[in-house]
Amino acid sequence: MEDDGIKAPGNGSAPSPKYPRLSPKPGYQRKRALAACHLCRLRKIKCDNERPACGTCVGAGARCSFGQQELDLAGLDRGTLAVLDKLSSLSSALDLHSQRLVHITEANSRIEARQLEAAIASQPPSANLFSRHPDQQNPDSAITEASSDDSHNHLLKTSAPLSPGRIYGWQVFDSGNGGERLMSSPFQHYAATDNETNATASNPIFHGGTLNARDNDIVFLVERYLSNVHTKHPFVNVDILRREARKAKEYGADSSAWGCTVLITCALGALSSSFVNTRANRSPEELHSQNAGQTTSASQPSPNEAQLSTAAAFFELAGKRISLLRPSWLSIQCLLLAATYHMYRVQPVAAWTLVSQACQRYWLCTRGKAEPLSFGCDEGDEDYQRQLYWFCFKAESELRVYLDVPETGITRLYPREQFPPLPDAIVNSPTELTATTGRQLSQERNWYFSLTDFTLRRLGNQILNSFYFTSWVSLLEMSTDAMISQSAGFLHQLDGVCRLYPSGPGSSDDDELHYVFRVRILQIKCSLLIPFVYKTIHSSEPLQQSPDASGSADSHHSQVQSRLVEFFSCASEMIEEFATCNRTYGLWFLGQGCTSCALVVLAAAAAASQTILPHTGISDMSRPCNPANAMMLATALPAKWAWSVMRLVQTLRKWETESLDFKVNAVLLEHLLGMEGGAERMGVDGVAAPVESTDEG
Repeated sequence: MEDDGIKAPGNGSAPSPKYPRLSPKPGYQRKRALAACHLCRLRKIKCDNERPACGTCVGAGARCSFGQQELDLAGLDRGTLAVLDKLSSLSSALDLHSQRLVHITEANSRIEARQLEAAIASQPPSANLFSRHPDQQNPDSAITEASSDDSHNHLLKTSAPLSPGRIYGWQVFDSGNGGERLMSSPFQHYAATDNETNATASNPIFHGGTLNARDNDIVFLVERYLSNVHTKHPFVNVDILRREARKAKEYGADSSAWGCTVLITCALGALSSSFVNTRANRSPEELHSQNAGQTTSASQPSPNEAQLSTAAAFFELAGKRISLLRPSWLSIQCLLLAATYHMYRVQPVAAWTLVSQACQRYWLCTRGKAEPLSFGCDEGDEDYQRQLYWFCFKAESELRVYLDVPETGITRLYPREQFPPLPDAIVNSPTELTATTGRQLSQERNWYFSLTDFTLRRLGNQILNSFYFTSWVSLLEMSTDAMISQSAGFLHQLDGVCRLYPSGPGSSDDDELHYVFRVRILQIKCSLLIPFVYKTIHSSEPLQQSPDASGSADSHHSQVQSRLVEFFSCASEMIEEFATCNRTYGLWFLGQGCTSCALVVLAAAAAASQTILPHTGISDMSRPCNPANAMMLATALPAKWAWSVMRLVQTLRKWETESLDFKVNAVLLEHLLGMEGGAERMGVDGVAAPVESTDEG
């Protein structure tokens, strides 16, 4: 029996529909393998899955996010699975092509770095640059050693070769163990602040202060750090730092590595100030008075007490987080930033403790195969690690030039060719330099400056390894010919660096990177020329007489004389740069280098006048200078050398409240210069005249 066209069940045929279909297509929409967005799932409403934003989110003005959702392949038909398989193959091919492009870009970057090194080291007899003594090995063996163990040639073999204590140990001073005591002075202040009996003293690593900064100051101080500090130490990701600074402003700094980074950068931003070259902005009258031997008031004002207190408070908060960080690449970044802070506070030993920790953690992360960077860094893991390596190498090398501390062994991890690559923002930009944005131009200048700075540091280490030995007496055994030949090669390389350093927009006396680069060159030149002054003072034989070839005496005399004149000129210029230097990372290095140069000048003045330095406790020079060499020194010494030394004493006194080292150096120079008649004994008139005091600001 039929009822409304529907057959009764049980007759073997399917029931017919009550209403016939008008179309042969299925009467239902095929189920899509898509999930709703987060907002629709939260509200439990239907989502139309429109991309990039569904209709519900567009209507509500909310952010639409689908997240990382996996497809349920079991519910898909064969056609959809085939399409997905094709798309997966295309995606894999595109990823492979992108990886090849990245490798090509890195290879081009390495080629540019090698071309830079090849142009710098284009001196043909470069093998002699690695020889410590001309009689110890032949050039072929030197080349083999350099190629087999390159990191060994660019690592300082002797600690503190240019420290004032090492110079004060010269025979002309006859200081006994005074040189060793002077070398230990940086550690005395560090040990004194760590004394348990001094309960009220501040911790030598994390010096606290009062933090009365608003949340808005965090972003401001981070931007100040990026303008004043990051340009010279560009190893922090700027985009992530700004993002974390905004997060810290809104929610507070967390205990993560990036939260610690934000706090340290705030401390550095509070300490630092914009660069002003006061020497370049002086009037002709002031420069004339300086050349006439009159001292002028010194330099940049230092941060006030409120800024110092704010910086110390931020750094104290960061210090509580540093100790909790596990060994990772970001913890190395935090340690390097903390060491930079201590150098701004003129605390080199505290900085060394953090640099050594950073180097040890780098070794652990490299050897232990630390986990990949999964915390959102845009840099490639290898590039970021390489960048951290070079900044660790630079920090360790710079500190070991003036501090008697051991090496960490980090330089044995990478060969010298692997310089940090060009930033991705510059490599991936198809525009020309004239159309490059200001940010890309700044990144490119910072990259070139860092690459040049690393090259100069390695070159400086080569110079120190070639001329500075455990005992200064070993330098007397080195022939004058070898010294002239090696110094000529190094000077040629320095000229190559000066030619290759980009002199683009802003490369003037008012540009900070250009200023720092010029000071680096002065420091390296002084380290190269000091051995000639030492040998001229302490050699018992005239340096202009050549035992190798006849007729070369005049040539030797002129070359040695020119190097002596160049040293005294560079030393005077360095002292003036230190007098006009504001608070910066290299303040302590510059002060120690100027003190060493001043001690060399005093020794040369004593040898030239054939007299003794006052207050040495001896009746005559223990090893009189050869008369011909004394004449060379007297000719090379500038007329107003004593005013330069007094200018240095004045600057050291200005910073003595910041660093005990500067106070000790100032007392020593005053002691040697002879404030009680010693100047008259050395043939200088009016040295002890009153000097105009300078307010520290």
